[in-house]
Amino acid sequence: VDTVPILAQLLHSPQPAVQLQTVYALGVLASADEDSASAVLLSGTVAPLSTLLLSSSSVDVKQHLTLTLA
Repeated sequence: VDTVPILAQLLHSPQPAVQLQTVYALGVLASADEDSASAVLLSGTVAPLSTLLLSSSSVDVKQHLTLTLA
């Protein structure tokens, strides 16, 4: 999926609203099918998602992160 690298970059946004929408989009892609899940995993998004989980002050972002990482 060509959009995954762009979404991975958006995870670094300082805006919680952008982070939330990006995490949500990655979660939807990861749950769509096996190829999309592999694309999300192989794009290197796990480390930034994990970092965001630890550093975000937004409860909404953390809730969506846990679903995306599951």
